[in-house]
Amino acid sequence: MIAPGALETALPRLRSKLPGRERWDVPGLWRRPALARELELLLAAQQGVTAVRANPATGRLLIEYRPGATCNFSLTELIGRLKRAQPELAEEAVQPTFKEIRELIKRYEQDPQLRRKASVYSVLNAITSLAEPLAFGLLLTTAISGGSPLLAALGLKTAVSQMAALGVGIWGVRALDSRLNVLQNEAWQEYAGQVAHEVRVAAFDKVASLDMAYLQSRQTSRLAQIIDGDSRTVRAFLESIPHAALEKSVTLVGGGLFLVWISPTAFLLTLSSAPLMVLLFRRYHQRITRQYLARGDAEQKAANVVANSLAGMETVKSFSREPFESERVSASGKVLHRDIADAYNLSAAYANLTKLALVTGMVLPLAYSGVMVLDGALSSTHFMMQTFMLPQMTTIAWGLDQKYDLYHNTVGATARLQQLLACAAVMTDGQQTLLHRDVAGELTFEDVSFAYHPQKPVLTRFNLTVPARSSLALVGETGSGKSTAAKLVPRFYDPNAGRVLLDGWDLRELSLASLREMVGYVGQDVFLFDGTVFENIAYGRPGADLAAVREAARQAEALDFIEALPMGFDEGVGERGVKLSGGQRQRISIARVLLKNPPIIIFDEATSAVDNETEAALRTSFARLCRDRTVITIAHRMSTIREVDQICVLGRGRILERGSHDELLARNGHYAQLLALETGQPAASSEGKVVALHSS
Repeated sequence: MIAPGALETALPRLRSKLPGRERWDVPGLWRRPALARELELLLAAQQGVTAVRANPATGRLLIEYRPGATCNFSLTELIGRLKRAQPELAEEAVQPTFKEIRELIKRYEQDPQLRRKASVYSVLNAITSLAEPLAFGLLLTTAISGGSPLLAALGLKTAVSQMAALGVGIWGVRALDSRLNVLQNEAWQEYAGQVAHEVRVAAFDKVASLDMAYLQSRQTSRLAQIIDGDSRTVRAFLESIPHAALEKSVTLVGGGLFLVWISPTAFLLTLSSAPLMVLLFRRYHQRITRQYLARGDAEQKAANVVANSLAGMETVKSFSREPFESERVSASGKVLHRDIADAYNLSAAYANLTKLALVTGMVLPLAYSGVMVLDGALSSTHFMMQTFMLPQMTTIAWGLDQKYDLYHNTVGATARLQQLLACAAVMTDGQQTLLHRDVAGELTFEDVSFAYHPQKPVLTRFNLTVPARSSLALVGETGSGKSTAAKLVPRFYDPNAGRVLLDGWDLRELSLASLREMVGYVGQDVFLFDGTVFENIAYGRPGADLAAVREAARQAEALDFIEALPMGFDEGVGERGVKLSGGQRQRISIARVLLKNPPIIIFDEATSAVDNETEAALRTSFARLCRDRTVITIAHRMSTIREVDQICVLGRGRILERGSHDELLARNGHYAQLLALETGQPAASSEGKVVALHSS
């Protein structure tokens, strides 16, 4: 399958080879389920490959292929390519432990006293649970033997009084146990809710603080799953696991002390299962942890497939690709089903073997104590109480598979949360704060170079000055760097070389909050929140009244259509504004920026979806707005920029031409060609010859 020599310098090692089937040891996969899943997808796309199974629990790879097929590639090279394409794979946590869970909880708990209170309730609840079987054992012994010397010594002389006292005692213990169970449950619920809330908010705040470059390299649904889904997993863990751990610990310690009091030998026989339990833990624990990491990754990928398909349903329907999307959802669901089954089966096997070991620790001391009763070395009372206590101790294993399932889900969730929370923004915040009244709005690009990818520069030694309170338009072919240059102004990105200045201040010296307060940005991809029209316009200026919102809507030529809506400004726009047309969404986004009233406004294809009549009205509004602020407009429609003070034609990250509309038209160069392309009329050269219609 893999041609000889392809892996000479690679770390993977061929374990076995049969016709149409190869097994490899791939150390880089070990404990990296996300990387294993991506490698499966990449290899499955190779010609001739029929099936791939990458196992992060063992670090092994199974490849099935058509006999005779060959493919010259290096597994190491493929893994490196995946890590470069998806940086989160290189950052994948490889060894999450309980320590990470404890650190996360301690960091975000707001009320340690609540945790202590819940713990006390859990311990008391466990103690009352232990008292009940002892009381039942004593009751049965009293009934069989006709009385209890122990109770007689306490003043209860008759069997009837002893039975009555034991009955009342059992009822009281049960009532107290029920009340303590309610109290511990309420306390742990409140504590879990507080911690999960703080974790969720902290994760969101971290994502919001990270650079745009980081956010655009990650899937939104993946980040949402970490913030929301993993914080819910942490809550579920805190709601049940701490109480269960305390309850089982008290049961083991309390029951063990009771057995020591009755018979030290019986207690030692109870411990006979301990070596087997330790062996089982060492054999299964790491395997189960790795399997649950793979399960968590499969859950995220299945959710991503569904979310992407739903988000693009209009495109899906337009191409009649519903069967294909259904197939993708089905395929990801099958992988998820397999990983869930593998994880649960492994966990269940461990839990059942642990139960068997505990039963071994119950049978041996009971058999020994029974022999002692026959020999007269142990009283029937003590034997009966021991008989009721040992099953209580073995109940610590019941439900262990579900608890272990939740524990390992939480280990994986915590690892992802810790990984996210450990991310640091590359872009540093400046210290200088600017006030609105002090900003004139002059922008200067000095020898700016920028690239999203090192081998593909977007801007190269870019120099430009935009005078304060003037208007500038950037035009040019797609990919010429127009939007990139504009996005450097609010510091969505920082230049790789050179600097951008605002009124002489290097943008990196300014605080991000104050800089972005001075800049209004209307992007190509308009985003509206799932709320009302009023809420979306007022988003950038909290506390704005209806009069201010109406005026901003009027300036954006949006007032007429808003008032025509059934509920006017209180009309819901739907998720991402789906209830509105593209032009209506753009006008609301423009109104949102106008309400903010910044000294600098950037319109990045802000009128691409509006009709000609609205565009003409907006041009009048824009002309009025440009008198008092610096405005940068990026446009492909030349009709929207004729009145600006300065037009720059960009090509391959450099300025090819600059000047006013009339000046550039008179030069009959790149700008004239772009205008001719839009109008469908050939541009004439200075000698009267026709200039070819193409973009430079």
